[in-house]
Amino acid sequence: MKASPLQNNFIGGEFSPLTQARVDSDLYNTGLEVCLNYIPLVQGPITRRPGTYFVQETKNSGSGTRTARLQRFEFSTTQAYMLEFGDQYIRFYRNNGPVESSPGVPYEVATTYGSTHIFDLQFTQSADVLYITHPLYPPKMLTRTAHTSWTLSTIDFLDGPYLTANVGATTLTPSATSGAGITITASAALFAATDVGRLIRMKHSTTWGYAKITAYTSSTVVTATVVNAFGATTAVTIWRLGLWSATTGYPATTTFHEDRLFFAGNASNPQRVDGSVSGDYTNFAPTATDGVLTAANALGFTLNSNDVNVIRWLTSDEKGLLVGTVAGEWTVKAASSLESMNATNIVAKKGSNYGSANIQPVQVGKSAIFVQRAGKKIRDMRYYYDVDGFRAADLTVISEHITESGITQLAFQKEPQQIVWAVRNDGTLIGMSYDREFETVKVGWHRHQLGGKTLPLTNDKATVESIACIPAADGTRDELWMVVRRYINGDPVTTVEYMNKIFDQEDEPRDAYYVDCGLTYDVPLGIAAINPANPVDLFGPGGDLDVGDHILVTDTGFPLLDNKVFLVKTISVDNITITDLDGNDVDGSGLDEDNVGGVCRKMVTTVSGLAHLNGEEVTIVTDGMVHPKKTVSGGSITLNYRAATVHVGFGFTSDGKQLRPEAGSTDGTALGKTRRTHRVGFYLYRSLGLQFGVNFSKLETLVFRKTSDEYNFAPPLFTGIISETLPASYDFENQICWRQDQPLPSTILAIMPQLVTQDRG
Repeated sequence: MKASPLQNNFIGGEFSPLTQARVDSDLYNTGLEVCLNYIPLVQGPITRRPGTYFVQETKNSGSGTRTARLQRFEFSTTQAYMLEFGDQYIRFYRNNGPVESSPGVPYEVATTYGSTHIFDLQFTQSADVLYITHPLYPPKMLTRTAHTSWTLSTIDFLDGPYLTANVGATTLTPSATSGAGITITASAALFAATDVGRLIRMKHSTTWGYAKITAYTSSTVVTATVVNAFGATTAVTIWRLGLWSATTGYPATTTFHEDRLFFAGNASNPQRVDGSVSGDYTNFAPTATDGVLTAANALGFTLNSNDVNVIRWLTSDEKGLLVGTVAGEWTVKAASSLESMNATNIVAKKGSNYGSANIQPVQVGKSAIFVQRAGKKIRDMRYYYDVDGFRAADLTVISEHITESGITQLAFQKEPQQIVWAVRNDGTLIGMSYDREFETVKVGWHRHQLGGKTLPLTNDKATVESIACIPAADGTRDELWMVVRRYINGDPVTTVEYMNKIFDQEDEPRDAYYVDCGLTYDVPLGIAAINPANPVDLFGPGGDLDVGDHILVTDTGFPLLDNKVFLVKTISVDNITITDLDGNDVDGSGLDEDNVGGVCRKMVTTVSGLAHLNGEEVTIVTDGMVHPKKTVSGGSITLNYRAATVHVGFGFTSDGKQLRPEAGSTDGTALGKTRRTHRVGFYLYRSLGLQFGVNFSKLETLVFRKTSDEYNFAPPLFTGIISETLPASYDFENQICWRQDQPLPSTILAIMPQLVTQDRG
């Protein structure tokens, strides 16, 4: 039986081997067996992932493993920073480069966080302040006042939070009602040396006062500084010790919700959640000093359950505060919807029993995307009106293999495509294209291997250690940043890189960027005006050029000039006179003098600034055309010919493979029957350089260059249908494979195989 099955939707992404027989599923015709270094788009096509740009090496590049992690800091779409946390330091990046205290010197802030602890840090942000938690460190604030002015400080909490009030006979006696250096004496052993910095609240008659411990003398005596005056110096049995300290542990997670700053998950009280005074984020006073409780006061509560619910994360939702624990997921909200959540109007309900890993979730629209306890499932926690509660659907159910080694970190890219990125324990970068329309969710998983090697003399790919997303400098998209480990020139190197934008219909072919850890030489010089004379003069770029330079002129609107190479003949202040490559003057007397503008680019044969790639063979693209590979030496390469726009970096391969086609047969399914695919059509969009076949061991090359194309220039990007015969034989698979191993764009709108299925009696 002849058939021509059409696949024009790839949003299903890479399917698990366990689901590849589910031809009955509506998702089957949107899936792939292999989706490597391709990104399924929510519109249906599949496009090659962009390459990554090198920014700089991490501070402790090459030492140990997982030496640095990234964290976003976004004040606005135009003031966004990427933060590099390493062993007792923070570095900063903005506008795709490092923030420097002086030329060549990265700006740094010292921390106490060791390299073994940085991946357990959790964060939340309000304006120019980033709040940081770790169960072994007091909560801190990182405050920005300028690009090179950041302050990291331990939060000085006001009046709380506290443990429950003492119910025993032990008394506390202050030596004074106010001042620094007072002593507080307990009637029984109570204190530890690790209590320094801990708060103590005491009630004398109707007055609550509190102090902070500043020194340890013995298990019954400490020195303290009074913050709110005590009502007397007599012994009292009504007192409360601070909840957080080196003795009891510090909160592990934090978030903002309903204008309160919440913390949770310290070691001694792993199921407890505490929220600040409304609008006063470091104030955790449970009552006023006279004991009066108001709706604005701080609140604290413990999740009550038969399971030990160690809290892993907090995140805010319009329906309540979401709490992820090792045993399940909870919603905390106001008991009465007529008022906001407060100490006397609060209820916590367990919504699911999946359990959460110690990884901060990402908020995607109205969903909280979190990692299940074992680290191998990613769930979508979302409110449903029909049950008046939350459900947490498994987003990896058809691609459970994609997280095989476990997840270590999540990041969310909003623009231009919604993608939840994740890092696996083995250093593989994976992504989930995600789109939700009411109750319908589109999910497509994809794997990514960055160019370069993690070990010398092997084919192992580079490994990703950390990821985060921030808005690009121009605000038009989000950028995925990453810490990447490779061997370069025989040594281990860890770099900070960011992924370039997805190539789209507005981009020039020269801007197609498909190398990793790379850099671009491209110096566009604006043409302010064109003198329509013989010889023609270009005004604007003169100060940046020399006589004899080759320049490529574009975007003037004149066919006489656009996309042609000229020589600089003379330079006068800001204008230049040009000739053709044979030295003949260019007659511009017929040009429209009202048509001004354009760009010229100096063409070079040497590209420098590549010291981070010394000793490595690199992939090169020159003005949209593949250049022979070169080895970087002395931080530079020499090209075989002049070029205006040059991309240099590690090459990478993008692979795709269809699931077994199910086009039916005369008596039912085509599965289990031999078939032969004799022709395949590809509907491509702005693509070049693709190979195809029925397996990856024997691939044919699609030819895009025509005899009419100029040999010294890249062929135009191809949009349309190209159909080729296949030398396939009858077998049970006959799946179409394709590969893009050249540094060129590849977007596939549809694949149209033509095949014959052999029915058997």
